[in-house]
Amino acid sequence: YRYNSTGQVISESYVTTTSTSPNYEGTVEYDAAGKISKRILSGVYATTTYYYNADGSIKRLVSTYPSGGSLSSKQYKYYADRVVTESYNASNAITITIVDYYNADKTGIALSRAYNAADVLQSETRFTYDNKMAIPGPFSSTQPFVNKRNVLSAETKDAAGKIISTHEYENVYAANGTKSKVTYT
Repeated sequence: YRYNSTGQVISESYVTTTSTSPNYEGTVEYDAAGKISKRILSGVYATTTYYYNADGSIKRLVSTYPSGGSLSSKQYKYYADRVVTESYNASNAITITIVDYYNADKTGIALSRAYNAADVLQSETRFTYDNKMAIPGPFSSTQPFVNKRNVLSAETKDAAGKIISTHEYENVYAANGTKSKVTYT
């Protein structure tokens, strides 16, 4: 990350462990009040622009693909108990809708449901969490909602209720209490 004189992140680079050059470069724009308003991540495969609400939550993202792929975008709607993410194709038609329901103390997503363009349920994922508070980076996330606790497990079922995937997460902490690694099976 690179910062301006007031300590705000103004650009970023991401490198995978198999590369020495950045996979993504990013820039950040702020409004007059000093709140993030736009973030652009450019990489080999895509350029994604994130637009933020005044409270810092993502309201929209648009991805373009230089290798002939189509434009895609997502729109986020926030409610007291859930976040609704609508994904659009290049023709601006909804392709999938994800509804993420908060857990009781709003420290994570308890349930995530995916619906197709005809609004028919496709899958449902349930999450469990540990009791440690997750430590966010300079940005809350590129996702609309950041879990404030660490995920322990996730189980996904199809529309008929058949389990299609399960994941167990191992959260490893450094001596200072910060998360140093997350693995899942």
